[in-house]
Amino acid sequence: MVEKVPGVSLETLASGQEARVLSIGGGPQLRARLAGMGILPGVLIKVTHRRGGPIMIAAGRTRLALGRSMVRKVTVTVSPLPRAAAANRT
Repeated sequence: MVEKVPGVSLETLASGQEARVLSIGGGPQLRARLAGMGILPGVLIKVTHRRGGPIMIAAGRTRLALGRSMVRKVTVTVSPLPRAAAANRT
């Protein structure tokens, strides 16, 4: 039996959070555009900045600014916080 991994919109991630891309919704043009920028299912991304306007993300060594309408269509699975960061959240 295959366990389904729950996904959330990339838009919901906070600055500093990492996630792996599960799927990309929208039409073929949007999927092709994001693929051209290196945003594909399986890719690990990190939200680096999200104050108003576009959301800044890092995918490997690439830094991108994506509009909110784009990030709403990207479904990700959130990586757990590193132990040190999790310990500091209390």
